[in-house]
Amino acid sequence: MIIYGYQAISEAIDEGVPIHCIYVDRDRVTRRDRRFTKLRDKAGKLNIKIQEVPYEKLLTLDKEGAKTGFIALISEVPLIPFEEFEFKVEKNSLLVALDEVTDAGNFASIVRACAFFGVDAIIVTERRSPYISPQVVKVSSGGVFKVPIIRAKNLSRAISDLKEIGFWIVSLTPHVESTIYEVPVDIPLVVIAGNEERGIRRLIIENSDYRVKIPGSGRLESLNVSQAVAITISDICRRRLGF
Repeated sequence: MIIYGYQAISEAIDEGVPIHCIYVDRDRVTRRDRRFTKLRDKAGKLNIKIQEVPYEKLLTLDKEGAKTGFIALISEVPLIPFEEFEFKVEKNSLLVALDEVTDAGNFASIVRACAFFGVDAIIVTERRSPYISPQVVKVSSGGVFKVPIIRAKNLSRAISDLKEIGFWIVSLTPHVESTIYEVPVDIPLVVIAGNEERGIRRLIIENSDYRVKIPGSGRLESLNVSQAVAITISDICRRRLGF
């Protein structure tokens, strides 16, 4: 698999992702470039090969990647089966579950927010969820290497299993009166966001402990799904820190 962009590659190195080779545009990224020297130093400690190549070589690997000046070849980003992941149930545990979120840009933005706020894991559906492409890795700023991504064959059943071990389920939906500010934060939480068009499926909403919305001005009915997730987990973390 190809990943590109300085930040994504740097994060991959930090997380111990197997990297076969890093290609750097020798015409645009000079040896005095701090990004190059940082990557060279990191890669050297792990015996990762760096090749300085012409821009044309990068174009043969990936056109979008070539524009960044940095391309790396890595092993596929693993998705962990739900049954194999060991969930920690503590009062500050926080998971995000995505019910058939299909847009790769939204998914990448959600991953980036989850990595930034320290979410413990992201659960996605086995079907109707984005492939972890080089673009997803780039847009997430390497967040895919920071947060475990769990694959559930049946999200509704997975939610039931999480409830049984002590998690409380929060569904984001605009068609309710309760808001995210009414959710207690001193308990293990799973925040669920739904498909860009259909939202969260009915059975999952019915199985939720909290059905909440993000209050707004009323000028628009709802937010983009990635914005909604970021705002919700930001507020949970803010209140957990006592602000």
